[in-house]
Amino acid sequence: MQQNVAIPATKVPAVNPNWEKIEHVYTGDDLIDAFLIGKEAGKDEHYRILLSQFKENVQNATELSEELMNSVLALKINPVDIRIKADDITSFKTLFIVDKKDFLDDSFREVYTLSRGVKNKSETEKFYISFSFTPSSAELNEDCLIADGFFLKYDKK
Repeated sequence: MQQNVAIPATKVPAVNPNWEKIEHVYTGDDLIDAFLIGKEAGKDEHYRILLSQFKENVQNATELSEELMNSVLALKINPVDIRIKADDITSFKTLFIVDKKDFLDDSFREVYTLSRGVKNKSETEKFYISFSFTPSSAELNEDCLIADGFFLKYDKK
């Protein structure tokens, strides 16, 4: 005679509370299974996905910064230095350091207009970039830029 044993259901983490997972059921997808049972492998997969998104966003930030740099160069303004920092996986800041004479010139307003255009056309749910500008000076400290998190420096090879 066969006997049925009821196996208690457990709540699925971070999903609608109306759903429960029946024990000993597997989907065949390691990521989903890891999520459902909270395996360490799920954390590794999550980390891998986040790292992939971050790498993609770093690439995007550098390309957009170079695009803006080329537009700035076309205005006959030569940036002294360009730095990028990541505020998080999806949010980046680019700092353009320019000659004080250029920075104070009225025509520099066009640079702000160009930067706003690049920012607006690139903004998505998974990516955000902002551009800021500062004049070059002897007081501008390399160590402070690094401490502020500017981990990328433009250096055309």
